[in-house]
Amino acid sequence: MPILQAQVRLARDTNMEEDVVVNTFHFNVAGIDDTQARYESIVTNLAGFYAGSTGSIVALTNWMSSLIQEAASAHKVRIYRLSDPAPRAPVHEGSFSLAPTGAPLPSEVALCLSYRGLCSQGPTPLVGEVASTSAPSAQWQPSAA
Repeated sequence: MPILQAQVRLARDTNMEEDVVVNTFHFNVAGIDDTQARYESIVTNLAGFYAGSTGSIVALTNWMSSLIQEAASAHKVRIYRLSDPAPRAPVHEGSFSLAPTGAPLPSEVALCLSYRGLCSQGPTPLVGEVASTSAPSAQWQPSAA
């Protein structure tokens, strides 16, 4: 059961490697031919995913920062076969173009998510109970024990 990893690298206007935006997708291609045509199809569909041409409701380019590169073929896709031994070399490399069209959102955003298990003590939080503009109230902060 081959699983492919597609690493999409969206170039920024600085052309610096450390500014590249990386999104990673996985595809289960069991029972499907593992060919160059399949890889090209993945690249085409990923480009369409960002541009909104694959049946998605809204193009992601509407929300992308204007700092995303608009040059032809500036964005790269590297496809890896996860069943290959590490370190893996890409089995295919492709490229595509994007043109962000909406009002630019911030170029960088940090988000921290965590999963919380059931607590044996303390109240259960309700959706919208903690104001998004302030630190959590004392009841939600861990106590020193």
